[in-house]
Amino acid sequence: MLALRRQALGRKAVVWGAHAEGSAVPVANGDSVPEVYVFGPFSLDPLRRTLTRDGKALALSPRGFDVLLCLLQNPDRIVDRTELARAAWGSRIVEVGNIRQTVYEVRKVLEPGEGPRFIATVPLRGYQIAAPVQRIEAAGTFSARPAAARGLPWIGKSRLLLLASLVPAAAIALAMLPPVAERPPGQSPLHSVAVLPFTISGQSGSQDAFADGLSAELTDALNRIGGLRVLAPTSSFPLRDRPIAATEVARRLNVGAVLEGSIARDGARISMVAELVDAGTGFALWSHRYDIESANLLDAQANIAEAVAASLQGTLANGHPVAAAGGTHNEAAYDLYLRGLQYARDATDEPARQTARASFEAAIALDPTFALARAWRAREMAAIVYAGTATPAESQPLLAEARAEADRALALAPDLGLAHLALAEIAKLQQNFPEAQREISLAREDAPNDIQVLTDAVLMEVEFGHPEAARKLAELGVSLDPLSPSVYTALGYAQWVLRDYDGARASLRHARLLGTNTPHTGMIEAVVALDQGDNQEAEEVCAHRVGGWMGDLCSAVAEHRLGHASEAELHFAALRNSLGMSGAFHYAEVYAQWSQSAEALKWLDVAYRTHGAALAMMKTDSLLEPIRKMPQFAAIERRLRYPP
Repeated sequence: MLALRRQALGRKAVVWGAHAEGSAVPVANGDSVPEVYVFGPFSLDPLRRTLTRDGKALALSPRGFDVLLCLLQNPDRIVDRTELARAAWGSRIVEVGNIRQTVYEVRKVLEPGEGPRFIATVPLRGYQIAAPVQRIEAAGTFSARPAAARGLPWIGKSRLLLLASLVPAAAIALAMLPPVAERPPGQSPLHSVAVLPFTISGQSGSQDAFADGLSAELTDALNRIGGLRVLAPTSSFPLRDRPIAATEVARRLNVGAVLEGSIARDGARISMVAELVDAGTGFALWSHRYDIESANLLDAQANIAEAVAASLQGTLANGHPVAAAGGTHNEAAYDLYLRGLQYARDATDEPARQTARASFEAAIALDPTFALARAWRAREMAAIVYAGTATPAESQPLLAEARAEADRALALAPDLGLAHLALAEIAKLQQNFPEAQREISLAREDAPNDIQVLTDAVLMEVEFGHPEAARKLAELGVSLDPLSPSVYTALGYAQWVLRDYDGARASLRHARLLGTNTPHTGMIEAVVALDQGDNQEAEEVCAHRVGGWMGDLCSAVAEHRLGHASEAELHFAALRNSLGMSGAFHYAEVYAQWSQSAEALKWLDVAYRTHGAALAMMKTDSLLEPIRKMPQFAAIERRLRYPP
């Protein structure tokens, strides 16, 4: 199975409700809001997948839930058995008796001993809901409302800082989060903060990238403050255009304070307002206005970080303004860096990654001392190898250049966590696992709340055979970034290796709810199904949620399990055509699953000799289980020198 890569930050997508058997129902699109279906004394919530009667939760099977939801979504017509089968069983062939049995189970929950009051049978046609159905806005969703005026001299009666509209995924997930406990007025906030996107006054379009980049950089700066929990940008950045109270956002994100700001930029001149709002009282703990030249932007970031730390009773690492670490005073270089950051954090294909690398390289050309740009360039070069698109002959020179770039970044900024993260990723790709563990530890010391560092640490702990430690790190990541698909995917990865299949399925469903369906999430879901012996579900996941060469890998295994040898061979041929020699590790996975041990071990050895990018996974990869006890396998594992 492919090693996981970080997923895109802030990606907008249609949100799909997670169904246990692989079907999906759109729950929000555009400006729509989550809905609850109310009929008689019952309430069905599609997002939380709960059914209640007079507020009391009722037990309903996953397929029963999907059948009932389908009926409630179509209250004014008869729903035939084919449609119900599609809603609850997806693409599987289902006998009429199974549908009848499921409807019977739903009736037993809704109307025990009372007869068919809520679901009517229409002979030879299907079923229809027999009670009036109301659709109401889900409790806890946001409504647009103005925040209280602060009375600051430069803001006056109207609030300058408007918080943004939630993309559907963020609105749903925020509504699902529990609020923080109420605190008495005047009490110090919890040591946690979310940085909201800085708004551009009177500007939009290309200036948004500048504002988002500034907010992200400020988040990175605050992450280096000891004793402070900083929510990652994935959870705070889906806010755009709709005025929502900062206190409400803070409660739903479970933080004690919110840092928000507004920027007005006129050429090289910048006016910036920053304000720290107490989640419990709604009052400003601290606020300041900056009128600066853009060349001094990083100094302003450092000042804001210091002020926030003082307000939250935090301490700066090493006693100095860490926001400026690794930065630049070159305005043009900084703009290029922010552009590269935007593409790197939202990279879904090679053209986007190429644009990111080119932006970082242009920034470095303007300011060779720009350590942050060098660290990001190193990571993006390593990502080429990680993606499996580089040949073995190309991979090692790329990694050597990436290592040199990361070393240059550390020489310029010795405490730069991002540079240590790049070195950890490079060392893992070079199969130097002890070094990778050392570097990821250093990255966590320098940037303890950085979500990218945490996610990579989770993956490495899993691959190095420490899944329980990985699970704990992933749970920390969820608390820091509750709207990040990549964090939930990483948690599902750890749960899968721990053989907590129910937990893994739940985490992966949540990852799909929060973002687009990535191949990595789908691949783990398919392997979970394979491990549980549900080969049909695995094949459906491979076909519909994975895609690309990874989908061919997935289907080559699942189709073979189902006895479809010719289809499996076709997918395997497509996989080899896509990856060439760089796919040696994945060929070993396929042959192991096909019970061709000699071929599997041969390709595993090729992966070792050619430094295959995914080789770190062999210690915990369940697809290799059929050959795990063989002496040749143990010999390769010893040579890899996994950390204890």
